[in-house]
Amino acid sequence: MNGMDGELVVIIPTRDRPAYLTQTISALERQEHPADRIVIVDASDSERGEEVSATCARRLIPITVLKAHVPSLTGQRNQGIDHVLDTMRDVRIVQFMDDDVLPAPDYLGKVARILAADLSKSIGGVSGVTEHVSSRASARYEAFMRLFLLHGGRPGTMRASGINVPVSREAKELVEGDWLIGCSAYRVEVLRRLRFWEGQHGYVLFEDVEFSVRVARRWRLVVDPSARLWHAQASTHDQDLYLLARQFIRNRHHVVSRCLPTRGRHLAYWWSTLGYFLFWGTKAAAGHADAGPRLRGASHGVRDIIRGRS
Repeated sequence: MNGMDGELVVIIPTRDRPAYLTQTISALERQEHPADRIVIVDASDSERGEEVSATCARRLIPITVLKAHVPSLTGQRNQGIDHVLDTMRDVRIVQFMDDDVLPAPDYLGKVARILAADLSKSIGGVSGVTEHVSSRASARYEAFMRLFLLHGGRPGTMRASGINVPVSREAKELVEGDWLIGCSAYRVEVLRRLRFWEGQHGYVLFEDVEFSVRVARRWRLVVDPSARLWHAQASTHDQDLYLLARQFIRNRHHVVSRCLPTRGRHLAYWWSTLGYFLFWGTKAAAGHADAGPRLRGASHGVRDIIRGRS
């Protein structure tokens, strides 16, 4: 039992990405403390679904493949949770993983040990940090983003504007915070009480923030910066910038309105949204190719909010 005092199960939602899923499963098999079972919730079409089934056959870790009820990241996670709670009595820890993420070999062991050492069970969730290469921003850019509450703040916390401040991979100690990334581990007790927000189908931005902020109302959340994940970047080069911008505006409003108790949060949200439009409006005036779809998406996100769709 690799959840230390019980089983550890990994839930992976996937859709039409068997090649990336194969890499993720292989990385989980190389864990120093591997999971007891992997649950795949697959929303692939029939042909890709057959590839997923073939990928999951004859692996080192037992794998259960469920056909997704709906093609929704959050819905697939919830379906995996329901299956685990209904069929596995000894599970103590559930780790969520994306189908294009590669955990370091010691990842599961590190998050599981933090939860196992917390005898009071006051810690509800634990995550590591995602490795990524980012270019150094100019001082002028950072000043603008901080002015409009789009950057800055204490690592691991939520700003009143709905911006989640990441924990740096350079941090040396555990960090307690207000939110966790999507690839996090939770006590099964948390999942008996809470589910992911199923407000949309397909890819959902801020779904990890929305869920973990609600978890933080009752339990502590911990980030171990030494536990590392790598994104295989399955969709980096063909991301739908329109959809990302629309969800950035709409879903962040959902988090601010329904999950944050911060005084002045609505003013902070709309101030940061003004900053977003000013930034990309300036880019559009300079002929930046990404600005058009981002501005359209953001405008439609505002329309969604006005129509009560956030």
